[in-house]
Amino acid sequence: MAVKKKPAAAKPNKEENAQLAKRLARADVTVNAVWALLDSLLADDGLAAQPLAEKYAQMSGVYFRKIRNGRVLSLTDYAIAVDLCTAARRALRSLDDSLQFADHPRGETLRSVAEQAHQVLMEHYHLSTKPGRPLPP
Repeated sequence: MAVKKKPAAAKPNKEENAQLAKRLARADVTVNAVWALLDSLLADDGLAAQPLAEKYAQMSGVYFRKIRNGRVLSLTDYAIAVDLCTAARRALRSLDDSLQFADHPRGETLRSVAEQAHQVLMEHYHLSTKPGRPLPP
């Protein structure tokens, strides 16, 4: 009786692994920056005047706690990071729909974090594009 050979496992592509590592590192930096800002806003009652923004910020905290050790190390963590960035963008849009934050004391930081979150969302959008899928907020 002949023994069937198992097909050789595909070797991981070094370039793909490097791209994945860079994507996870960018998401990790963004997640920590976003959560640091939203956590400080929640602690200072900076969102008390906007209950919807406060709820989205709290939801971002829930997503942040789901990420293992606060580090984006795997694709599962990356998916949670995308959810966190979505909730953060919604919180920031609740504060200022144009995302300019002209009158806010932390305006520059808010704009920077909003842009970082948007970059993670756009990267995810381009990786998982399906025809007719709407752009992220």
